[in-house]
Amino acid sequence: MLKYRVLTAIVLIPIVIGVLYYSSPFIFAILCALVILAAAWEWSALTGLRGFIARIAYLALVAIGLFALAYWQRWPLLVNYIVVFSLAVLWWCYTLIGIFYFPNAPWLWGKAGWVRSLLGLFILLPCWLALVAMQRGSNGANWLMFMLLLIWGADTGAYFTGRWFGKHKLAPAVSPGKTWEGVYGAVFVVAILSAVAIPWFALQWRQWPALLVLSLGVVLFSIIGDLNESVFKRLVGAKDSGNLLPGHGGLLDRIDSLTAAAPFFALGLLLLNS
Repeated sequence: MLKYRVLTAIVLIPIVIGVLYYSSPFIFAILCALVILAAAWEWSALTGLRGFIARIAYLALVAIGLFALAYWQRWPLLVNYIVVFSLAVLWWCYTLIGIFYFPNAPWLWGKAGWVRSLLGLFILLPCWLALVAMQRGSNGANWLMFMLLLIWGADTGAYFTGRWFGKHKLAPAVSPGKTWEGVYGAVFVVAILSAVAIPWFALQWRQWPALLVLSLGVVLFSIIGDLNESVFKRLVGAKDSGNLLPGHGGLLDRIDSLTAAAPFFALGLLLLNS
């Protein structure tokens, strides 16, 4: 499993870097939209939707949402972005309650497939908007790269420290493999990355505490995003969201952390810069 994860990462990371640094804002938005649509297709299976037509209809609904956001971006007012990303962050705080109570209180995730489908809109659409907004901002490619490094670094730190030292389960009812020791490893790696970012972005060291808090928030929300998908996989008895990426499962399995971390990170950057 680890071998396939590494090989897949070796292939994907150069592609991601190339897209971040060498694609125009329009091309970047289109590519991100394709990724979101592919994730939406996998999400439709996790909601319990049955039949090809129902899943295609859901895909069309997500596509309409993406078109609506793209049109809405014609008026890129700062307050609009802050409101949308704040609502997304509140949504992810709500999911944390659901994760905490799982498997009790099933109404928190919606019993009907169409309800869970609508919940997917709150997961996928703000993520697309956050990625596009950050890429178009000042030094956008570098900030996006930094956010991805935080997520990848936290995931790697959590994986190895959890594997070597993990004893205390983080959320055994949701994801038995995750441990508190893994969280500590993720925090350690992210603290180092936040320090590296000071010379990278030519910041002053007095700005490091704010950047550290933002980086640790990315860790928290990436974990919430990961656990949230695990909840829905358990609700339908699925191990992975798909099999597109060897060693990683589906595409949604790879970007579940990003769906929660991106709106939070985008909001943090907007507030800090303003």
